[in-house]
Amino acid sequence: MMVTPLQKKRPARHFLILVGDESNLQATVASDISSTVRKVSEFFGKDYSREQYDSLVKHLDIENFRNNKSVNYDILKHLGILKTGEAGFVRKGKSGGWEDYFTDELNQMANGWIKKHQEEIGIHFPNFSV
Repeated sequence: MMVTPLQKKRPARHFLILVGDESNLQATVASDISSTVRKVSEFFGKDYSREQYDSLVKHLDIENFRNNKSVNYDILKHLGILKTGEAGFVRKGKSGGWEDYFTDELNQMANGWIKKHQEEIGIHFPNFSV
């Protein structure tokens, strides 16, 4: 992760901003999840054993995450709200999957919301323009 002007905007230590070296934060985090887990734990002032870090990294692996019944709201399938065979909450586990679901109108609405809120908090995310 790189140090960016975003960190200068951060009030005290109330929130953590992760910005990838690439234009795609999700790809950066996924490719180096161990480092990301360490950065987040340091932010919260926590230190764990190597085994605990390894266990968390394994837990957060996209395949394990996708197969986690709690994450995918499997109960909704049992209640008939989600259809069996329908994608769960975690779909592809890859960046950009939202493009398969957003219409142009929905994309414009989302970009408008993001732009408004970025301006309100005074933070501009690199490699993201609306």
